[in-house]
Amino acid sequence: MVNMNNLLEPLKGEIFVSNEEVSDAAILLAEKIFNDKYKRRGRSYQQVFKSCFYGRIAEVGVKKLLKAEDKLDVFNDAWDVNDRSTYGCDLIAEGMRVEVKSQKGEWFDIPNDGLKTLRNNISAKVLDVVVTASYKQSENGYVVTPRFIIDPYKMLQYVKPSHYRDNKSFFDHHSALRAGDCITVR
Repeated sequence: MVNMNNLLEPLKGEIFVSNEEVSDAAILLAEKIFNDKYKRRGRSYQQVFKSCFYGRIAEVGVKKLLKAEDKLDVFNDAWDVNDRSTYGCDLIAEGMRVEVKSQKGEWFDIPNDGLKTLRNNISAKVLDVVVTASYKQSENGYVVTPRFIIDPYKMLQYVKPSHYRDNKSFFDHHSALRAGDCITVR
């Protein structure tokens, strides 16, 4: 069991990420995904890039706050679709494998197809911690604010179907906080 508290202090605060930082990271990832028929899932390059761009905003911000190593091995060509450990987490920080997820509001919700991928990564034991972060658009970029640090191996017991959307689920952070399976950064 990892000590999630080791990430708490470095994640307190906000950080600016420029459009260029996000775009550079998203281009490499989008090309790798688009060139893999399985990962592309019939999407156009523009759709893949847009998904990668918005996904990378929180990741780039958390990476900068943690002074972490980017684990997306797409950046060093070690990404192997048959080996989940080569792409199943986003960052390595404090010796922990970190998955970063965007959190738009007070509640962390996740599309069900993204939840399936997260479940597979948890089952494959390629994660040590999940960090959620919100972001707001700013001139020439985004301000990223970390929200929760979550134990992935207990996380799924707090994931419930959304009351408002058929294709989404949400993380019940109130219950997870009471049980000590989640830490609020803010």
